[in-house]
Amino acid sequence: MSDPQAAAEIRALVEGYAVAADTLDAELFRSLWTADAELTIHRGGEQTGHYDGVDDMPRLIDTLRSRYRHTVHVVGSHRVALRDDGRLAVGVTSGVGHHIGPVDGGPAWNRQIGLRYIDGFRLEDGAWRLASRQCHQLWQVENAVEAS
Repeated sequence: MSDPQAAAEIRALVEGYAVAADTLDAELFRSLWTADAELTIHRGGEQTGHYDGVDDMPRLIDTLRSRYRHTVHVVGSHRVALRDDGRLAVGVTSGVGHHIGPVDGGPAWNRQIGLRYIDGFRLEDGAWRLASRQCHQLWQVENAVEAS
């Protein structure tokens, strides 16, 4: 990417997604998206989740809250390229999500999921937003842990 400021702003947006998910902050999560955004979740080559439009995005936070005690999403590699005179961008982000369950207080486990995100970004009113995101769950491992 030839625009270091855009690259830094888009990286911050990607990290903001992880922070919003981990803190269950539905308003922050909603603020990351364009009005017509689309998020899809894929596991084993099949689509397992779909969120359509900015007002639907907080539903993902509700899903995380209902399934896990805590999550920690670690953002790894990130590559982005500008398109359309710098108003659009596409990117790929890899990372690992740690999902601690169950929510009912039973014996704790950590479901580690290898993640790859295929992203579309749009510059709107001077701020970068997610216009589309495909979340591909590449692998998972589950093991017992001590959780607080």
